[in-house]
Amino acid sequence: MIRQAMHFFLGTLISRLGGLLRELSMSACFGASALVGDFFISYRWSNIFRRLLGEGGVSNGFIPAYERYRQEGGAKADLFFRDLFWSLLVLLVPIILLIECIFMGSVASYMLFGVIFIVMYALFMAYLQCHGYYFLPSVAPTIFNLIWVGGCFVLCSYEQSYALKGIALCISIAFLFQWIVLIPKTAKCLQISLKEFLKIHPFSLEVKELLKPLSLTLIGIAATQLNGAIDLIFAKWADPKGAAFLSYAIKLEQVPMGLFGVAVSQAIAPLLARAYQSKDLAQYHFLTEKSLRLTLKLLAPFTLLFFVAAPPFVSVIYGRGAFLDQDVTLTAQALAFYTIGLIPSGLILLLAPSFYAALDFKTPMKATFLAVGINTALNAILVFVLNAGAWAIALTTSISFWIQWGYLAARLKAPYPVQSLMKHVSLVLFISTISFYLFPNLYWLTTYPKPFFDKLSLLIQVLTVPFFLYSLGALWFKDSPIVEKGGNIVDEKNIKG
Repeated sequence: MIRQAMHFFLGTLISRLGGLLRELSMSACFGASALVGDFFISYRWSNIFRRLLGEGGVSNGFIPAYERYRQEGGAKADLFFRDLFWSLLVLLVPIILLIECIFMGSVASYMLFGVIFIVMYALFMAYLQCHGYYFLPSVAPTIFNLIWVGGCFVLCSYEQSYALKGIALCISIAFLFQWIVLIPKTAKCLQISLKEFLKIHPFSLEVKELLKPLSLTLIGIAATQLNGAIDLIFAKWADPKGAAFLSYAIKLEQVPMGLFGVAVSQAIAPLLARAYQSKDLAQYHFLTEKSLRLTLKLLAPFTLLFFVAAPPFVSVIYGRGAFLDQDVTLTAQALAFYTIGLIPSGLILLLAPSFYAALDFKTPMKATFLAVGINTALNAILVFVLNAGAWAIALTTSISFWIQWGYLAARLKAPYPVQSLMKHVSLVLFISTISFYLFPNLYWLTTYPKPFFDKLSLLIQVLTVPFFLYSLGALWFKDSPIVEKGGNIVDEKNIKG
């Protein structure tokens, strides 16, 4: 698992650097205006199909089913892959055309055709992961990011509403090329001929058998994505620029999630499915516990970074060009509140594949609906009753992640590192309290240094004490009692049942 995760991590690191360049280009060229906020809202809504049928959607149902058919023969598994490919195309094309007609001329309409390509990319990515290829699928989004960056600099001199439509068109083109780079490697892995693959055979019996469990997954993902899109509307109601602040903040918060949480979850999904299909429950439990512990240790220091030093960190990343000092402060506030939910959201990424591998699709769906309901209710109270700012949307999102994690963890039939979780969370809270005592006005700054190295100096100054204390705590954690039990390395006190 570590080797696969490292391959995915390296590819993701490269693509995330491209993503950072993309966000720097957007903030410097277009700032955090109300129009940019509307652009991000359109981007989120137009990509609901991407999340629903692509990353985390079809792939979660595809991997266990593909591994099951693979035990009966590679050709049968590849025919299932082919049939699902054509089924998705037959389903998506008319739907996208219909939506295009409804929203013709809007920013979202320029992005919609890209949804078809990103869904195909996600399916091919899941297929390649089942065959042990992790680097290429994870590095492919670099092409997407570079095309977006090029669009920013070509179009930044045009009127903003026109330029943002051009960026939306670049997004569709970028999704196409992101998928194309996976096609040659996928073709090499196929155990059926290209002629056989090109036979259009949608909605085969195997695909129909996938629909029932997959529908439960898609319902949960649809609820999550609609909830995220509605969050941006709540943010716009709280502040005309609120959607822009939240979008810039969550892009930073998702960097460690993409590097570590997604890397580990993508690496482990085929292995979990394979272990469960072969009835190797010891390996299934080992992979689940090990991935949870690894993700926890990787995300904890980023939680500390974003929570105690969000303003200087955002200033270093975004504080230039059209991105004003006030934009930095409000984006930093959103980032800090999103960061409260970084650890549970990362662990949820690991818990969900464990349930899917065991063919339990209902539990993750129920957890999602619980989180969405609580998040929506809290949003309404904070925005309409208490008149809170856009930061409140980030806070309610984090609260809902903790509730969703608690629901899943309580129902996980595998060892869970609860004690390690409590130690890391307690350490982060303790150090954060000290940091706020040392820098009481940090989150209310109205001006920031202009030279880059002055910005970096402020960030280092704010982080020196917290990370020194965190390093001491991390060294102390190495002394925790580790035992070998049932082929699994776990804390002896953490074993449930």
